[in-house]
Amino acid sequence: MKRTSFAVATLLVAGLASLMLADDAKKKTDVKTDVKADVKANVKANVKGEKPKAAPGWVILEEDWWFPFRYDFAESLHNARVHYRAKEERAAAGEIDKAISWLKYAENHADKATAEELSTARADLFDFSMALKNGKPVVAKKLEAAFAHASAALARHHHYKSSEAFAKGDMRAASSHLLSAVEYLRAAARSANHEYGNEIFSFYDDYAPDGYWDETVVIEKSQLESNLTQVEKELVKLAEQLKSDR
Repeated sequence: MKRTSFAVATLLVAGLASLMLADDAKKKTDVKTDVKADVKANVKANVKGEKPKAAPGWVILEEDWWFPFRYDFAESLHNARVHYRAKEERAAAGEIDKAISWLKYAENHADKATAEELSTARADLFDFSMALKNGKPVVAKKLEAAFAHASAALARHHHYKSSEAFAKGDMRAASSHLLSAVEYLRAAARSANHEYGNEIFSFYDDYAPDGYWDETVVIEKSQLESNLTQVEKELVKLAEQLKSDR
């Protein structure tokens, strides 16, 4: 009799434990289902560009956009020259690699015509970078010619972007890209010993009178159109000179 009672009690305990485990498993499944549903809802909201219903901790930031090419590329080439002349080949190659990254960035945002030219310039600089890293001799004149072609490619890219912005009526973006085009035109001309008119300097008086971009400057559409034409002519002259230097 005692054995029978003990067996029944054991069965009751086992059954109760099974029910508790089953109920706990069901709760976990329900929680997982709810979590998946929330994740799907959030993903769906993000795809649509909407803020999820429950989004604690969100911070909204305002960002200022700037043009990374304006000085960094030219500075990298300048630093590469300094290291090269000091016989610091690997350091020079590192600076050339930085310039290559800017060319790649521009290439990804360029039209078909200028993208091809930027790609060629990038490949040329890559060859010089590898040569310097491997300790191979690099002729200074040829290195400077590669710098000139790369700078000219960026100048044409920014001139195109300026023309594009002008056509859309965005005078501010057009003048900003035009300043970049002039900056790289001058850099390319210096590398190629190409002479250009002093009127190129007037662009900085027009759009950056204090030596930096001034948001208060009033941009005249007719003046900007004339400037675009003038820079285009200078770029054509430079292209002819660079072609003869190949």
